[in-house]
Amino acid sequence: MALDNSLLRDVKYGVRSLLRDKGFSLTVLVTLAVCIAANTATFAVVHSVLLKPLPVPEARRILIMGNQYPKAGAVVGYNSGVPDYYDRIRDVSAFEAQAMFQQSSRTIEIEGAPQRIPAMAATPSLLPLLRVTPAVGRNFSPDEGEIGNDRKAILSDGFARQLFGSPAGALGHELRMSGQPYTVVGVMPRDFTFIYPEVRLWVPLSFTPQEKEARHSNNFQHIGRLKPGATIQQAQAQVDALNAANMDRFPQWREILTNAGFDTQFDPLE
Repeated sequence: MALDNSLLRDVKYGVRSLLRDKGFSLTVLVTLAVCIAANTATFAVVHSVLLKPLPVPEARRILIMGNQYPKAGAVVGYNSGVPDYYDRIRDVSAFEAQAMFQQSSRTIEIEGAPQRIPAMAATPSLLPLLRVTPAVGRNFSPDEGEIGNDRKAILSDGFARQLFGSPAGALGHELRMSGQPYTVVGVMPRDFTFIYPEVRLWVPLSFTPQEKEARHSNNFQHIGRLKPGATIQQAQAQVDALNAANMDRFPQWREILTNAGFDTQFDPLE
């Protein structure tokens, strides 16, 4: 009873204090409202990016991989180089498909004014790997992942509606992107997101001859879908063996990579 009376006195005192100083009370209430809103927004982002399952079939079979150099201080991130991508397509049999992508932004001319739009450049293999198809139109064809054939675009549902009124109305139209014409070939399903929810358009990721030779220039994110029955341990072992073989193929890298503690890390993307 004494505890209850003490608590009641503290509550009454607190209420009287707030009523006496209404300016302070308003500050407290506004601060609480801002904090609650901030926490709600943070949870919404965490839920959509980290907690909500990826909206793709059998997402648990998708792995993200990245080169690590812990003794050189580079231990965070999931980035790989273009030569790794082609090596792993050729030699890593645990995967049924692989893809590379890079989140960025592109300058689009909208009603004559340039605007920066969140975008993703991705190899044409990305959507088949995710087992997702555009709601309208088509995916990029394999040859559109080559320089000279890569001026194509796929839009988000919302961006297509903003620019052209409807997804179907977007097909075949040209966008001026960084001063170059890109033809819209597809529009994604309304609810599609992949890692970066803000992305509003996709373009083919094409590699220069220099990028295809630039080992350990890790500028792209790399994922693979495991074959049925394959495990992350099998994929890891195959890539470890490939990395060791590349030490023999490119002996000029051996000392540098050994001193840096180089290896490739795998994790489930989900």
